Amino acid sequence: FRHLRAPRNFRQHGPTHVVPSTAASTAQQTRVPASAQAARRLRLFKPQRNRHARMYGMRGPREDPDDVIENPLKLGIIQANALAVGLLNAARSTRKLKIVAAAECDRALLERGCEADELKGLKWYESYNAILRDPDAITRVDAVFIGGNTGSRTPWAVAAAQHHKHVLIGCPAAADYESTVVMRDACVAEGVALMDVVPFSHHERTEQMLSTIAEARFFGEVRRIDVAFTISASRDFLEGAGKESTAKDDPLGCLGDLGWACARMGKLAYGVLNPVSAQVIHSEATAENVPVDITAVVYFGENSTKPCHLHCSYVHPLQQHFKIIGDNKVLRCEDFAYPRNTRDCAYTLETFPAGDEGRSALVDLGQTVVSALNTARCFNASPQRVAMLDQFADLCLLEDDSEWRRQGFEGKHQARELFSSQIIGTQAVVQALVESLRNPGKAIAVPEDTMPPPPPRDNRMRFD
Repeated sequence: FRHLRAPRNFRQHGPTHVVPSTAASTAQQTRVPASAQAARRLRLFKPQRNRHARMYGMRGPREDPDDVIENPLKLGIIQANALAVGLLNAARSTRKLKIVAAAECDRALLERGCEADELKGLKWYESYNAILRDPDAITRVDAVFIGGNTGSRTPWAVAAAQHHKHVLIGCPAAADYESTVVMRDACVAEGVALMDVVPFSHHERTEQMLSTIAEARFFGEVRRIDVAFTISASRDFLEGAGKESTAKDDPLGCLGDLGWACARMGKLAYGVLNPVSAQVIHSEATAENVPVDITAVVYFGENSTKPCHLHCSYVHPLQQHFKIIGDNKVLRCEDFAYPRNTRDCAYTLETFPAGDEGRSALVDLGQTVVSALNTARCFNASPQRVAMLDQFADLCLLEDDSEWRRQGFEGKHQARELFSSQIIGTQAVVQALVESLRNPGKAIAVPEDTMPPPPPRDNRMRFD
């Protein structure tokens, strides 16, 4: 601190970081200012008093007031599963959405997995149909989350749309591509929102990473994507995956949830480019042909020049990383699905020399790497599931076009079209991988959506 001086007339433009009290006291003990004027020079971070908590992200600072929204989105649960337990926990941290309804047949599962406070205020209905048909304007739900097994999601999603309920669907959305299209068409016909449960795609860190690679003059052209999402499943889980009933209810195996996340990451990173073909390179499956380990490549763009290599598995230790390779930069994220620290999420960007110099990144007889490795951090962002529930509530209720433009959309209708098209596109990739499993070594064309694609989201960085 000997030579540390703030420039004359220095002013802090917004609180970019808060020094902990212990660090501040240590700094004062290191060098005691000789006068009050010197102390003022050393005060680089102004103390914030009586201020609301602020949240920072690529969209710039915004206030997070403590007041409660008068009419939050009311969500009901149909076919509860383990994911429903996680949503009940996340719903305690959002002001835009409340989970208010569940069926008696799911009561034991929810009470076993949730705390008493998380179930407080929940109305228990005698059946799922009773949730959809409740005529009471005060207690009836605006939207439903549909969990359960993969094969039964489409009928309930169509029924919910026909009762004018917005739909939050589990992953995968359905067992096959045609069922997903039926679900999407029903929601479009009834004018309700459809979104799947992929929390990381709504997180501020993901927005920052997409903003980074969207700046072509800075990052260059995206050339390749490698993504892996694996978990070491228990023996009971793997034995259950080998049962005949599992093959009927959840035939997609690791492709249905882990592969779904990998395919979504590839689609987000390549932006407007559509997947063309998919090929499984290596696979392991149960006796009932339920996949438990998949290594595959999905090709994007014309002439299949943009590969996305993915690995999803139930038999390997936890991996949840991806890297996006540009012309002379590589973006890496080591915990995209489940951040190790929800309040301090990070990713790295490594830059190599541009042009011909980039071909010789190794110098000193190949012992030294010439590159700049920077770590970007996202502080105090909402947890991924909370951010996802907030986004779903906006998708259902938000009418303010200026707020939608702040999020990178022209309006609510474009946002709804984009999120539903992401579901269709992801299911199409999974469908092609399933067909490639049945035809080993063969690349399968990815089904094309008959509905024209919506305008892409504007991922450029904005501070408004």
